[in-house]
Amino acid sequence: MTRLTLTLLVIRSSDIEVLKNFYENFGMEFRREQHGNGPVHYSTILDGMVLEIYPITAPEQIADKNRLGFKVEHLDAVVAELKKQHIPILSLPKQTPLGLRATIKDPEERVVELYQA
Repeated sequence: MTRLTLTLLVIRSSDIEVLKNFYENFGMEFRREQHGNGPVHYSTILDGMVLEIYPITAPEQIADKNRLGFKVEHLDAVVAELKKQHIPILSLPKQTPLGLRATIKDPEERVVELYQA
């Protein structure tokens, strides 16, 4: 069994300011971010895991409020095994500023990001 670490949790919200203020009650400190033309959102790091609050920008996102990210030891091997199982691969492993990354969909259509440890 490969070692797995949760590295990302994205929460979608109809009001990111309200949700950010709520979580700040627990001592979280958020940064305002925007990547390229993407939406403004908030980000914080909790024990090495990134928690982000993104706005719901399209009706279909209401059902897709969360996104997960995991570190795996051997990304190419994991993706190859997922292909054998006919798991939807959204993007094959490629180098990004955060490292080697692939994206897949889980059985409930949730986007899952996989990074090589």
